[in-house]
Amino acid sequence: MIKPVLARHGFALSFRTPRNERGIEVEGVLSHRTGYRETTSLVLPADTSGSKNGVQAVASSVSYGKRYTAGALLNFTTTGEDDDGNGAVVTPRVT
Repeated sequence: MIKPVLARHGFALSFRTPRNERGIEVEGVLSHRTGYRETTSLVLPADTSGSKNGVQAVASSVSYGKRYTAGALLNFTTTGEDDDGNGAVVTPRVT
C-alpha cells in the first residue's frame, strides 16, 4: 500500500540482506530521486518457531526485518494484532 505513495513523491524503499556472522541482517534503504538516501538495519536470529525448515526460518526473519526497517525509516506505526498473515482480513477505513 505504501509503495505508490512513496513513488508519487519521488521516494523508493529497497532492502538488502548483507552477509553477517552475527545473524540475519536486513538493511532498509529509503532513497529520493534528488539523491537523498537514508539507511537502517537490524540483525536478527533465524525464526525457528513452529515447524519451519531452515530456509523458511531465514525468510521469516527477512520478512520481519523488512517490515521493521521500513517502519523505522518512515516513522509509521501499525494498529491491530500481527497474525503473520494467518487469517488476516483487510477492512477499508471510511473517513
